[in-house]
Amino acid sequence: MAKVIGPLHSTEARGKIGGLIYNTWRGIRYVKRFTSPSQPRTALQLSIRSISITLVRAWQGLSAAAQADWNDYATSHTSVDWTKTARRLTGCNWYVGLNARLVKMGFVKSDVPPTAVAPPSMVSFSATGQAAGIRCIWESPGGTGTQAIFYVQGPHSLGRQGKIEQARYALNTNAETADIPIPVTQIGHYTVWAFMMSEANGLISTSVVDTAEVTTLV
Repeated sequence: MAKVIGPLHSTEARGKIGGLIYNTWRGIRYVKRFTSPSQPRTALQLSIRSISITLVRAWQGLSAAAQADWNDYATSHTSVDWTKTARRLTGCNWYVGLNARLVKMGFVKSDVPPTAVAPPSMVSFSATGQAAGIRCIWESPGGTGTQAIFYVQGPHSLGRQGKIEQARYALNTNAETADIPIPVTQIGHYTVWAFMMSEANGLISTSVVDTAEVTTLV
């Protein structure tokens, strides 16, 4: 960024010309080169973006009656966010949200709203540090057709309370497996959240949480 006097042979200039932006900030006239804002380009982010675009187009291709069914579902159901606060979604939000979860986990999307409720939470759950990973053990509440999904935050200080809003997706597995390692690349204290997801409709249970201390990477 460079300060300018009499920009473009005028008292003041604002706006973009070619690759330059002219503006005034607190009485200081300046010009700087225009740069496009960067967007995340990780493989996971690109995949989620692609899935979302595909599902929005699929929603637009649904019949009016099918969209009405989803809108009716949205009217009578609320979604619980990370803070466990219930909030209202549109029928399109429900369609894209549930199906994005299903497709991401490798299951077939559903063009009809759920008729069953979300699966119950895990009966018990523990996370224990091991070499270069976290071992997660749980007890399924019963039944089949569910996935266990894990989110991890860390490493963070031992006394810090983990926040699920800052957690990243780790992995998912058949919920009846009951024993899975989550790899990590740093020593430290981790917080792990686990959900049960229906493979039929994408609804998830409330979370269970535990912490683990990873002390070695070998």
